[in-house]
Amino acid sequence: MLLVLGRLTLPADTIGDFDRGLKAMLPRVLAENGCRYYSLVPEDRAAGTVAVAEMWRDEAALVAHLQQPWILECMASYGEKILESSVRVYDAGLMPRRRASFAVLRIIAAPPSDGLQNMYLFKKRCDMLFHLPNRLHYPKNSLNQDLIMRKVCRLTLYAILLLTTACQQNDGLYATQIEPSHAAGFASSARPWTSLEALDQQARFHFVVVTDRTGGEREGVFAAAMSSIDLMQPAFVVSVGDLIEGYTEDRAQLTAEWDELDAFVESLDAPFFYTPGNHDYSNQVMADFWAERYGPSYYSFVYKEALFVVLNSALFDREGVDGHGQRFEDWTAEQAAQLAWLGDTLAAHTDVRWTFLLMHRPYWRKSWKRAETDDNRVSATGPWPRHEGEVAEWLQVEALLKNRDYTAFAGHMHTYEYTAGASGAHRHEKIALATTGGISEMRGVEYGEFDHFVWMTMTEDGPVMANVLLNAVFGKDHPMPLRRPYWAPSAEGEP
Repeated sequence: MLLVLGRLTLPADTIGDFDRGLKAMLPRVLAENGCRYYSLVPEDRAAGTVAVAEMWRDEAALVAHLQQPWILECMASYGEKILESSVRVYDAGLMPRRRASFAVLRIIAAPPSDGLQNMYLFKKRCDMLFHLPNRLHYPKNSLNQDLIMRKVCRLTLYAILLLTTACQQNDGLYATQIEPSHAAGFASSARPWTSLEALDQQARFHFVVVTDRTGGEREGVFAAAMSSIDLMQPAFVVSVGDLIEGYTEDRAQLTAEWDELDAFVESLDAPFFYTPGNHDYSNQVMADFWAERYGPSYYSFVYKEALFVVLNSALFDREGVDGHGQRFEDWTAEQAAQLAWLGDTLAAHTDVRWTFLLMHRPYWRKSWKRAETDDNRVSATGPWPRHEGEVAEWLQVEALLKNRDYTAFAGHMHTYEYTAGASGAHRHEKIALATTGGISEMRGVEYGEFDHFVWMTMTEDGPVMANVLLNAVFGKDHPMPLRRPYWAPSAEGEP
């Protein structure tokens, strides 16, 4: 295992472009075979210093990395601009198991003393590396930079050595290359597998989206969803609201309903992120209760260079717009603050690889007008024209999102609908989800009426989405009281 540690110094006026260029390469670098860890963080932009801390499986992985076209392009752009480098590559080989020691670290390459004159020789010696930053942030100017760099290096070395010792010299730690084994003596080169590259990179992660639990809850469904989700072990779970029945100003009732919801959520190993729906946030008492119990009703977070934005759709002004219902309180000031915050948040995260928007009401979706027959019965065959009014404040949100890749999730209508579009090269997805226990005729997928949660996989190329029906996931010890040979018939009265 190789460690790459040290500091680069560039002209201060190039740090911004250098940092942005490296971030743009994030998915490709993370996908490289043998990359175990990386961190390249500007220490002091005014001084032009950048801290480097990397981990590679072996020399072959490091050499292959340096030959990648995006690295060669980076070299061509910035190689001659590097003023100073203290970056070194260390061999983190271990003594026999349980005897890891810093004494076995060996410097196997060092930067040339004459700086940039030997840049490409430096590269061939596997020392001059360009990697992407993660979201680690270190103090600027407030601490001695040498002290910071020593702490970064020391903590990185400790973590790597402890992990490797625990695995008893297993060089496959975090590897994405599958290492097969079989008996010798096969003359043919044929092998019983399609590839040895596992579909498992550092840039990948999984999360779950749950939709409406209430608005006429069918008891037991949401609890079953939590059990199924926990079996699948996502990184975290996000919601699109309608978590309680609500629509009350009785604080005791609100306490009981949120206590019940939180008990379901606490069964998860993964974190759960709340989004307010109209059943959760329909009057000022409920708004105050939310603030006391959960804090902000709109917020954001970043995970592995993906931005998640949670909006409070109850604050949007829908006055005079058919098909979306009216705002319950005069939340004009609160909505102005939310939109201003959203603009600032998106402006501060222009470099993320994808944006996910979570809200309850799908303001992009035109709802159906109710079509009735002469005897006041709802028509089963339509037509069902849609309301055409548009929520102006949602159009502002769309404008803010226009020049980025994003996926927007909502619920509220209890029927599923997917739409996709684009703005230039930017992909846009808008998905109104069905139910996770809320009122529904449950006529099936063909009707868009089903209980589900969404299993999202964030990949190097963008998100991959799978709708998981609740009756499709069960644990290894699920009861099967009618189990018998597949050729044995059912008894009378059995399903």
